[in-house]
Amino acid sequence: MKNSVKVINLKLNFFTKYFDITIYVLIGVWLILRFFEYSTNIFSQLPSYYFFQLKLTKFLSIFFVIYYLVKWVENSRSRFNFVFCLAFIFLSYYLNKYAKTQLVFDLFFIPLFLCRYLNRDKFYLSVLISICVFFVINLALNYFGALQNPQVFVRNGTGAVRYNFGLVHPNLLGFIAFLFCLYYSLKKKKIKLFDYVLFVIFAFLCYKVPNSITSSCLLLLLLICCFVANFLTKMSLNNNQNKLLLLFLIAVVLLILFTTYYITFTASFKNVLQNMPGAIWARFELSKVGYDMFGFSLFGKFIEYYTIAVAEMKKYNVREWWVILDCSYFYLPIIHGLIVYAIYLGMVFTSLIRGILKKEYFYALLIVVIVIYGVSETVIFRAVMMPFFAYTFFLPKTQNREDDAL
Repeated sequence: MKNSVKVINLKLNFFTKYFDITIYVLIGVWLILRFFEYSTNIFSQLPSYYFFQLKLTKFLSIFFVIYYLVKWVENSRSRFNFVFCLAFIFLSYYLNKYAKTQLVFDLFFIPLFLCRYLNRDKFYLSVLISICVFFVINLALNYFGALQNPQVFVRNGTGAVRYNFGLVHPNLLGFIAFLFCLYYSLKKKKIKLFDYVLFVIFAFLCYKVPNSITSSCLLLLLLICCFVANFLTKMSLNNNQNKLLLLFLIAVVLLILFTTYYITFTASFKNVLQNMPGAIWARFELSKVGYDMFGFSLFGKFIEYYTIAVAEMKKYNVREWWVILDCSYFYLPIIHGLIVYAIYLGMVFTSLIRGILKKEYFYALLIVVIVIYGVSETVIFRAVMMPFFAYTFFLPKTQNREDDAL
């Protein structure tokens, strides 16, 4: 009888071990699939891939839910966390049905529920590997002509040559380089001289290859965040000082959001912004056009915003045949709706608060950088940003897996 029990325990331990390894692999696969959404023409050139990706991502999402439930059963079975999980899944389903968006589930299910059972180092290692695997496969597809996209863009005004390496836009090449450095820095316990040099090299390459000014600036801001975080850590801030720092950073985030809407609706600083590189003013101008045409709504609107009828162009005095919403703080409430936008901002502030409380100053400063990034790009709420929001939700080995809800 005892031998039978030992055999069963060994089998269960074997299953649990490989079940745990599998989750990191599948998270990596899920991220690779989501990165391929940035490959030019992959859905039209390889139509079967679209259905494959759609079915596989749904399967992986279901697997993530099952993994959480298995781990919940293995641990203390907190009723609050179980009810919270069910409510989250119901909300995600509701938003998918009525707002036609999976954003909430894609971005926040793994951080809020799975991360309490995952190892931070292994998680970010799988993330970094997935970025490298995607980049190599994408380059190969591009080299053999599977993507059939323009290799070179030319920036209006300056004539700068911009390479995209098989991605939809050169800025996405810069974004992926930034993401790699971002997740690399989150995995590292301490940033060393080699890492600083690496970030500078990536910033230089982002400027020279895709000519992505925004990504280059973000990588330099990443360096500044490293220095400031190290300084704050050495200061050993007490609780009151931490609270003041938190209030300051919250005020900065709110100021960025307020300034974005103020400039958009009042056309303030137009002359200054028009003379800045990177078509900064165009982002505010087109955001105003998008708002005037479609407005904000609770559940958003599915809009083919690249194509606008001639009558609409004349009505809103649009000089081009398309309108692109590059500002996240207009794209989210217009396309995904105010409910999703409120959830996203709630998660931003939650992550900021958790970062300060855990004295993860580098991460807290990065949140401000991401908020700044959102003024000119819409990538900050894409599925590939999920690992960023996961950072503060990992639990120490000594802490009960069910202790930390939010």
